Amino acid sequence: MVSCIIIDDEEIGRINLDIMVKRFCPNIDVLGMASSAKEARAQINEWKPDLLFLDIQMPGENGFALLQSLPNPKPLIVFVTAYEEYALRAFKANALDYLLKPIDSKDLKTLSDRIDELKLDKVSNPSFQDQYDKNIDAVSHGYKEQEELERIVLPVSHGYKLVELNAIVRLESSVNYAYIHLKDAEPVLISRSLKDFEDLLPKPQFCRVHTSHIINLKEITEFNREDGAKVVLGDKTTIPVARRRLSSFKDSLKKMNLMF
Repeated sequence: MVSCIIIDDEEIGRINLDIMVKRFCPNIDVLGMASSAKEARAQINEWKPDLLFLDIQMPGENGFALLQSLPNPKPLIVFVTAYEEYALRAFKANALDYLLKPIDSKDLKTLSDRIDELKLDKVSNPSFQDQYDKNIDAVSHGYKEQEELERIVLPVSHGYKLVELNAIVRLESSVNYAYIHLKDAEPVLISRSLKDFEDLLPKPQFCRVHTSHIINLKEITEFNREDGAKVVLGDKTTIPVARRRLSSFKDSLKKMNLMF
């Protein structure tokens, strides 16, 4: 079992999540609930939970401030938040887990499997905790809304892989997975959809040109219009540009000052 504490200043939020966890996450045991950062710290010190369901928007000391006050090693964290684009982008970039309010049962079920995997990694991989704490610290110390990403953290079988955005040549879908093709390195297989990366990666540098492909526009070496639009990238691969995406692709090229 994974032990957890639910932290939310709204009583209805705490009660609702407690009910949903008990119904849809048989692997997670709710030890208690806290309505403030102060109350949460006391429970964390007493019970040493494996996991925190942490609401970000709390009066006084918010969820980020609570995390900054906790010593390492930190518990696993699931951020619970209403939609805030800059915060979600920060979570995704650092391979951290979150739930959007109102919480969907399908998202919670998917998350419960992910938590089991993370707990196993935490126990079996010596480097996991150090990198996880760094990811938490990076997010809790704040990302400005307009801050540009320079790198992303990819969850891999042995822990995490930090990748500079300019090292990414292209991304290719494989059912519910995505291959991240890198310069001078083996591709990385990630259990995330291409849509997740489309939302995360900065535009216009990264452009979805096909159902199965996102490309780094800086890597284009050729643009061929014969027999359907295609681009050739720095890794010598030829990627089709879907007809319905051709207009947005050209717009992205213009914004990057790369129009052919």
